[in-house]
Amino acid sequence: MLALQAGLLVWQAHHAGITVDEPAHLVSSYLYWQGRDILLPRDMPPLIKAAAGAVPTSAELGFNPLEIRPGEWEWDFANRVMHRDNPQWIGPLFARARLPLILFPLLTSLLIFLWARVHLGSISALAAVFLFAFDPTSLGHGSLIKNDHAATCTGFLFSLAAWRYSARPSTGNLGLLSGAVWLAVSAKLSLLICFPAAIAVIAFSLRSWLLVPHALLLTVTLYAGMCAASWFDLVPLTPVEFQESSVANLAPRFSQLLKPLFTEMPVPRLYWNGINALLYWNADAGNPIYFLGQHVPQGSVWYFVVCILVKVSEGFLALFAAGLAGACALGRRKACFLLLPAAIYFGAASSTAMQLGIRLILPVLPFAALIAASVFSRPLPAWGRNLAVAALAAAGLSSAFSFPHGIGYFNQASGGNTQALGYLADSNLDWGQDLPALREWMDQAAPPKIKLYYFGNDNPFRFFNDDEIEPMAPPWGPDLVSSDRLAPAPGYYVISANLLPGHAFAPQFKDYFTAFRKRTPLAIAGSSLYIFRIP
Repeated sequence: MLALQAGLLVWQAHHAGITVDEPAHLVSSYLYWQGRDILLPRDMPPLIKAAAGAVPTSAELGFNPLEIRPGEWEWDFANRVMHRDNPQWIGPLFARARLPLILFPLLTSLLIFLWARVHLGSISALAAVFLFAFDPTSLGHGSLIKNDHAATCTGFLFSLAAWRYSARPSTGNLGLLSGAVWLAVSAKLSLLICFPAAIAVIAFSLRSWLLVPHALLLTVTLYAGMCAASWFDLVPLTPVEFQESSVANLAPRFSQLLKPLFTEMPVPRLYWNGINALLYWNADAGNPIYFLGQHVPQGSVWYFVVCILVKVSEGFLALFAAGLAGACALGRRKACFLLLPAAIYFGAASSTAMQLGIRLILPVLPFAALIAASVFSRPLPAWGRNLAVAALAAAGLSSAFSFPHGIGYFNQASGGNTQALGYLADSNLDWGQDLPALREWMDQAAPPKIKLYYFGNDNPFRFFNDDEIEPMAPPWGPDLVSSDRLAPAPGYYVISANLLPGHAFAPQFKDYFTAFRKRTPLAIAGSSLYIFRIP
C-alpha cells in the first residue's frame, strides 16, 4: 500500500496542474534557503519551505533574490515569475519541488500502521492505512507544495509522542515530545495548540517536582528550534510594538499576560509574522467563504460537518459511524487518544473564519481512519464483517473512480461533482488545478477558440496557444470589466467553479456570471472547469 500510495503521489506531482498557492510557496521556499525570505505576508511556517526550497535554482525561477523590494507581496511576485516568456519550465520544476512533500503522507501512513498494529491488530492497521492513504482528499492534496499534509503528519506524530510520554514520562520521551511540538508548530501555526497540550500532558503524567524542569525543557527546546528554523532572525519587541500587533488586538485577552515575555526576549521573526498574519486573516470579516450556496464571511460552525458529509466516501463514513459507536469498547486510554485530539482540532477549526476547504481539517483524518478501522479489531458476526469489508471496498472504489481529481471529489450521496456548487466551493472543488484536464477535453472535442475565465495561478499558455484560448479577466475590480454583469456573445466559454457563485468578488460584481448559473454545462474538465456553449 505504501508503494502504491507513493506511485500515485509521484504521478500526481508530475501531472497535476499548479494550484493557487503553490507558486508563491515555491518562490518563498527558495528565498528561505537563500536567507532572503522577505516577501509578505510571511505566514507560511518553515517546514514546507525547508522541504520544497532546496529544489529550484535562480536560473530556473528566472530572478535574482536581490531584485526583490522590501514590502513586496509573494503572490504578486510569484505571478510575475509564472507569466514570463516560455512557460515550459513550470511543469518540470514544480514536479521536482513537489517530490519532497510526498514524504509527509507516506510517513503518516507508516505511523498509523505502527500504532494500530500494536493497539488494534494487523487487520485494523492495514484498513486504517488504506482509508487514510487512498481517501480522495488525502490523495489529491498529497503531492502539493502546501502544509496540509505536513500538519497532518506532525500533528499525528505529536499525538503519538504524547501517548508515549504519558505512559512513561522519561527524559527520552520528553525529548521526543519536545521535538514533535517543534515540528508541528513549524508545519502549521494553528498547531501552536500542541504546546499547551504538551504542558497539560506533562502535568497530568508527572504530578511531582519534575513537572517544572520537564515543562521548562520543553519550552526551551521549542524556542531554540524556532530560532534555528528562522535562521536566528530575531526581533526584540518594544511594549508599543507588542500592543500594535495582531497578537495583542486579535488574540484572546490572556495573550496580554505574554507581554512581559515577548518584550524581554527576542522573538523569531518568521513565526511572529506568521502568527500575526494568521490572526489577521481569521479576523477579516470579508473572507470569501462559500457555504450551502451563500457567502458566509464569518463562517459557520457546521461548515466542516458538511465538508465531511459530502466529501468523504460513503464507505469511509459508514465505517467511521460504526467505529465511533463502539469506541468505548477500546478502553478509556485508547478512546481518548483517538477522540480527544481530533475533537479539539475539529472544534477549533469550526470556530474560526478560515473555512476554505476540508483540507484545513486534514489533521483529523488519521484519527478518523483509526476509529473507522477499529471495527475490524472487535468480534463481529459474519454478516457484520461482510458489511465492514464491503464498506472498505466501496471506499477504495470511490478513490479509484475519482483519481486523479481528488481535490474536487464529492461523494455520490451528495450528487457527485455536478452538484458540488450547491454545497461548497473554494479548495473543496476548485484550486486552479484543472488546466491539464481542459487540455485533454480540447484535444477530444476540438472546439473553436474559447474564452477562458480562470481562477488560479497556473499559466494557461503552457497548455494552449493564442489560437485556442482567449484569457478573460474576472471582475476582481472595476478597471478589469466594462459592466456589472457579463452578457455573453455566442461561442465557447470555460469558467472556473470558484468564479461562478461570485462570492469572492466585490458586492457590485457578485452576479457577474449570472447568465451561466442556470445553464447546464456542456462538460466539466476535471472537477472545476465548467464548459459552456452559447449558441
